[in-house]
Amino acid sequence: VGDRQYFKKNLEQLVPQSETLPEVEPSGVEVLTLTEAATFLRTSEDSVVALVEKGTIPAQRIGQEWRFLKRALIDFLRFGPQFIHEFG
Repeated sequence: VGDRQYFKKNLEQLVPQSETLPEVEPSGVEVLTLTEAATFLRTSEDSVVALVEKGTIPAQRIGQEWRFLKRALIDFLRFGPQFIHEFG
């Protein structure tokens, strides 16, 4: 059994299925819309856009829509905006 399968099997025994993380997209990168980012951060879409415009959190505009890397939002929450500017 490969390491990944072994880990997944043991994780399911330790953590109830309802508490495990959702499957990651095949690319391994989870991209969020503005609505999803606001929901994840538990704030309004206007607040998220304001943070983006101040350069506090990273995002890309594609056409008229914003996209966010979930990992970048997690790093922002864990380390603050300084981490994004230095390592993002």
